[in-house]
Amino acid sequence: MKRTRIALLLALVMLMAALPVAASAEAEVVDLYITYIDGYTSLDPDAEPRSPIFDEIERQTGVRMHCNVVTGDRADVLMSNGELGDILMIYNSSDLMTAIESGLVVDLSQMVAEKAPNIAANADRLQMAQVLSGTEDGTYYFLPVQVGSEGAPGTPYHSLYMTRWDLYKELGSPEITNLDEYLDMLIEMQKLEPQTADGKTVYAYSLVLSSIRDVAWPWHYTFGYYTSNDFINTNINTGEMVYEPLDEDSPFWNSLAFYNKVYKAGLFDPDSFTQTNDDKVAKAANGQVLCPVWNSDGVAFETANSPKGFQVLPVEGTTYWCNSYYPGGWDACFVGITSTCSDPEAALRLLDFLSTEDGARLVYSGVQGMHWDYDENGVPMLEETVLTNYMELNADWYALGAQDGIFKSITGPGVGEIHSDGYPMNLFLTKQVFERQLNECDKDYCETYGVSYPMEVLLQKMEEGTIHDHVNDVFDMRVVTGMGSAPEDIARIDEMICNKAMELVPGLIMAEDFETAKAEALETLWGYGGEEARGWWQARHDSLTELFCGD
Repeated sequence: MKRTRIALLLALVMLMAALPVAASAEAEVVDLYITYIDGYTSLDPDAEPRSPIFDEIERQTGVRMHCNVVTGDRADVLMSNGELGDILMIYNSSDLMTAIESGLVVDLSQMVAEKAPNIAANADRLQMAQVLSGTEDGTYYFLPVQVGSEGAPGTPYHSLYMTRWDLYKELGSPEITNLDEYLDMLIEMQKLEPQTADGKTVYAYSLVLSSIRDVAWPWHYTFGYYTSNDFINTNINTGEMVYEPLDEDSPFWNSLAFYNKVYKAGLFDPDSFTQTNDDKVAKAANGQVLCPVWNSDGVAFETANSPKGFQVLPVEGTTYWCNSYYPGGWDACFVGITSTCSDPEAALRLLDFLSTEDGARLVYSGVQGMHWDYDENGVPMLEETVLTNYMELNADWYALGAQDGIFKSITGPGVGEIHSDGYPMNLFLTKQVFERQLNECDKDYCETYGVSYPMEVLLQKMEEGTIHDHVNDVFDMRVVTGMGSAPEDIARIDEMICNKAMELVPGLIMAEDFETAKAEALETLWGYGGEEARGWWQARHDSLTELFCGD
C-alpha cells in the first residue's frame, strides 16, 4: 500500500512538471511598461475600475501591464534616448529598422526557440519576423501581430456599392453590373430624394479629397487591391504591384475618372474640395449622401432614420473584404522586447501567452465564466448582459478592452482566427451577435435575399463564385506586409509624387476633358523621379513574391 501511494505521488509530481506553469496568485507580480509608437488605444491598463481581462492576464502570466502611447516629437525623443520601457510596439514600419539598428530591441530568435513554445510553433509568423527585421541569418527583433490562417466572416468592409437601400428598392431594385449602370441609377435615385427634410441637397458622394483613403481606398476593396501603404498596393487577382499615381490603370486613376463623371452629372458634393472628415460624416448622418464610401459614415443615419439605411449591393465580379485573414500580420503593427527591459523572461512569457488561442479568446471575447461560456452543446456563447451592453455601445463594456486598444495590437492570433472549438477567437464575429445587430433596414435586406444576417448574402455569392473575397491562390498578403518602408532617397521621391498627385485631384475631378488632364498629370508626376522610385518598389515586391509565392 505504501509503495502504491509513493508511486502515485511520483506520477502526480511528474504530471505536474509536464504541465505549463501559469503564474499563481501568490507569485510576485512583475510590472512591465509598454511603449506604443504611433499607435492608438482607447484602453488604459491603469484605469479604475480595472478590467477583469487585465486581471486574468496578470493571473495567467504574473505580468501587470502599463501602457504609454506616444506620437510625433515625443516618440522621436524616446527613441533617441532609448527610454522605451520593457516592451516596444510600433504601428509604423518606418520606425522598425531605426529601432533595430539603434540597438533598442533585443534579438528574439534564441529566446523564442528556448522559452516561447507557442510563438515558436508558428513558422509563418517567424519567417515574416525575419523578413521585417531585414536579416538572412534567422535572427529577428520584432514579431508581427494579428497573424491568421483563417478568417471568420465579419461585415463587408467599405464598398463603392454601399447604397441607400430604401431608395434602391423604390427604384425597383435594378440589376447593376458595372459603374456606368450604377451612375445611371444614382441619377434616378437623386430624383427620388433631391433634398433632405431640412432642405439640404442630396449628393451621391461626399468625400475629403485631401485624403487618399477617401479617394482610392474604397476602390481597393471593391475591385481587388490590397494596400502596402497609401500609394503602393497589389492586384490580388494578378499578383502585380501598383504604384498608384504612376500606373495608368490604378484604383487612383480609375476613381478619379468615375468621380469626374459623377461631378459632371451634378452628383458630387462640391464641399468635398474643402471639407473636413467631421463635415462629411455629419452629412451622411443627415441623409445628404446616397453612397458613403466608409461604412462608419452611414451608421448614424441608419440609427436615426431606420428603416432607411445603407446596404452593399452584391455586384457580380467585385471583391469584398469581409472575412480576410492576415498570414503576414495585421496592419503593420509589430512588437518587440527592449534592450532595457527589466525582465525579458516575463515579457516573453506575456507575449507567448497572448500567442495562444485561449489568450486570444480572452482578449477578444472576455473572461470565460464572466463574459462568455460554453452552452450545453459545447458552443461558446456571449453572456446576455455582455450582448446587451455591446449592442447599446455601453462604454463600460468597451472599457474592459475586449477587441480594442492595446490587445488588438499585441495579440498573436488574428481577430478572425478560428479557435480549436470551431468558433472564432472573437465571439463578436458570430451569428449570435450579427442577428442581434439587425435594424429595420438590415431585416428588409435579409428578407429580400433570404438570409439571417447581411453578410450571408456575400458569403453565398462567394461560394457561387460570382463575387470574391480578398483571398485567393494568386495573392499572398505576406508580400504586402513585408514591403516595409523605402530608404530615404526613395521616400523623398515618393513624398513629392504623392503630394503632387493629391494636389492635382480637384482639377482632375472637375476637368472638362479628363483624359487630356490625366495625360498631363502623369507626365508631371513621372518627372519627379518616378522611374527610380517605382523601380525600387518593384524590386522589393518581386523579391518578396519569389520568397512567399515561388515554387
